[in-house]
Amino acid sequence: MKLDGSFANETEKKEEKREELMEMVPSLQASGVLATISGVEDSSTLPTLFMAGINYIQGNYISEPLDDMDYDFSSEGL
Repeated sequence: MKLDGSFANETEKKEEKREELMEMVPSLQASGVLATISGVEDSSTLPTLFMAGINYIQGNYISEPLDDMDYDFSSEGL
């Protein structure tokens, strides 16, 4: 499930949104659903997202949009 970017920004400003996220993500995962959140613009949001267990994070803080997908998906670099 992809959560809207505005949700990511609100988790840092509103305690009730942070609590909602902390309850929602484990519930989704228990149902076999992976959680993605978009719109992450700065590092201050990351600890909350990691603690909530978000599976995937998108946004300009992670990477600006690129014209080409040039990521090496091989596991050789691990």
